[in-house]
Amino acid sequence: MYDEFHYQLLFECEKETMHQRCEARGRPEESNIPTEYLDQIWDIYHIRIKEIYPKFIRIPTDIREPDHMIRSLFIHEAKFENLRIEEMTITNEMRNYINNLPVTGYTLITLFKFNNSEYQVLAARRSKTTKVYAQQYSYFGGKKEITDKTYRDCVKREALEELKLKVEGHKLQLYMIHEYLSKNKSGTNPILQTDNLEDAKFLVQVPMYLYLMTTFDQIRWKYNEPNNMEKPKWMTYEECTHEIWTPFLQYYNAQIFEKHIPNYIHEWTQKGKVTANLIKGEFPDLATENHPLVDEQTIA
Repeated sequence: MYDEFHYQLLFECEKETMHQRCEARGRPEESNIPTEYLDQIWDIYHIRIKEIYPKFIRIPTDIREPDHMIRSLFIHEAKFENLRIEEMTITNEMRNYINNLPVTGYTLITLFKFNNSEYQVLAARRSKTTKVYAQQYSYFGGKKEITDKTYRDCVKREALEELKLKVEGHKLQLYMIHEYLSKNKSGTNPILQTDNLEDAKFLVQVPMYLYLMTTFDQIRWKYNEPNNMEKPKWMTYEECTHEIWTPFLQYYNAQIFEKHIPNYIHEWTQKGKVTANLIKGEFPDLATENHPLVDEQTIA
């Protein structure tokens, strides 16, 4: 599909995994390598990798479903060709059909700060045991529950559950909604460019929010879901480019850093507040736009 790639792959394992693999080797000259030497080589390689391969992307070698990683890599590469190779593009002509589909709602919140003259986002790598997109990076959020009256309620609840973070409404800004069509309710089987519109059984909506983390916020969040994700960490945009992200964040991460966060900060510094909903006319932030809330919960 591509004549050349815009990145180099760094296949990586943890130090403990490296030790275990060496011990399991059948040849003595491999199984008896001192762990101190292995650790030294591991450290040197990871320090020098940016000099040797400045556009590397880190790929863990102990994931259960490598096809999910490959899928995200192809989406990443397609961006350089201005291609959207996966999800079917939703057009106005499709709306009559789409408006009759049940809605599955998720939320996504990007927590950010300004540090050392650059923006940083708080992100986490999904755990190895996660069924979908294991070991890929994402922000925080989740599925809208029947108790969530609005998407804002959902994103606040998810932040509290995942990070013990109490989101303050005046700093929460809805800046974009990602919509796509899916064959299944959970949204893990999207309608592709090569599919027929009639294959779509659900409309998936993902309202995306920004939230400025003050100094107080930065010291009070807690890692609260070890079964679902690794410990979150602050990342610059350059650091983000060396990791694999869940599919639709492959499309939006650059925009988040280059456009949406600066716009948020400009409004915050000028007015001391931010607009709660930047796309109010298109998306009123209701729990579900077109269907009774029960529809989403009861359809198999």
